[in-house]
Amino acid sequence: MGTSGGLLVAVIAGCLHLWFQDPGAQPGGKGARKLVIAYIDALADGDMDEACHLMHPRVTASMDRADGGCPGAMRAQVGDRLSGKERGRVADIDVGPARVEGRIARVEVHSGADGAKKSTVVVERVGDRWRVLED
Repeated sequence: MGTSGGLLVAVIAGCLHLWFQDPGAQPGGKGARKLVIAYIDALADGDMDEACHLMHPRVTASMDRADGGCPGAMRAQVGDRLSGKERGRVADIDVGPARVEGRIARVEVHSGADGAKKSTVVVERVGDRWRVLED
């Protein structure tokens, strides 16, 4: 394999590494869905730093002025730690497929008894990554 073959392997390996490092890096509906799953997991774990990392810069900009920045604002909204019962409810959220419309994707999520409560998480492509715009 010549220099160009080695370069191609390095580029592919770099892209795969990025996809595994940042759940919003994967393009298309799969990437949008993966981002929403990671966001919900971060909230369930009480990892507000990670949740903020996955949010759209327009959203975090307004939160950055709060005491403790975005993570502090998220803790104030969600609480430092979810109770075991609440953590179970967040962990039981079912994330459906993403509907991509240009740079915006809408990801349907179901929660509650038998997934009866339905909502939509809106994500937007920022550069080469999906980020949570509205949840």
